[in-house]
Amino acid sequence: MTRTTPKLAPPPQISTSYQREGVWPTPSEDLNSIDGFYVGIKMVRSQEPYTFKPVEFKNTLFQHFEIGNLNRYTEYSIVVQAYNSMGAGPPSEETVARTLEFDRPNPPIMRQYFATSKTLKLSWETNNHPNAPISGYILYHRTEGNHWQETHLTGDRTAYTLHDLQCGSAYSFYLVAFNSAGRGNGSEIISARTDGSHKCLEPILGANLGCMGGLLPDLLPELLQQFLSFASSMVKLEDDTITQYTMAFAQTPWLVEFTMAQ
Repeated sequence: MTRTTPKLAPPPQISTSYQREGVWPTPSEDLNSIDGFYVGIKMVRSQEPYTFKPVEFKNTLFQHFEIGNLNRYTEYSIVVQAYNSMGAGPPSEETVARTLEFDRPNPPIMRQYFATSKTLKLSWETNNHPNAPISGYILYHRTEGNHWQETHLTGDRTAYTLHDLQCGSAYSFYLVAFNSAGRGNGSEIISARTDGSHKCLEPILGANLGCMGGLLPDLLPELLQQFLSFASSMVKLEDDTITQYTMAFAQTPWLVEFTMAQ
């Protein structure tokens, strides 16, 4: 069968990338007559001719190309021509697209965290460059087996503290920076655990002492945990020494008030 030049190629659909990236549907006719495509690109209103780059034909529903090293925030005109051994077919309709003003941000670098029984403070370093400013961050966090939760932060932050967490629980975190070009890649996922044993005393104390309302300070569960930990570390001391520390703890004003109220 004699080969002829390919028919008109469909115009490319350009994505909004800081590079120029486009796709177009594979022609449904004359597939056997196509060896590849030429992609032509030039700046809009330029008197220079199109610069063509060959793109290998792929037996898929869509063809794809990517051209880098373009000017930021500049309009380009793009055409596509199918070709084979007999030559190139007619060009597609012109498609005009503008490169974005900025690149997407690089992923932040997670540095360290500080934990209490109810909070986790995270810190990070920016990893941006002049062509990729950071408008803000999205902090993703979750406990094992649960869905990711999002916290939106401004771009000037380099640390954040999460409050009202479960004591003695492990959390996973990662951070994503974004700007007008979109979201960058996420940072590495880090794991951190709040202070306290897995079975914290607070739920038990809260159930038993809930009738006291605002009489007890919110700090009571943490103080009891600290006291029990301290007392257990003194098992080698004389019994009367432990008793003295226990009596001193029991004679704190708010604890005496609680005992009398009972």
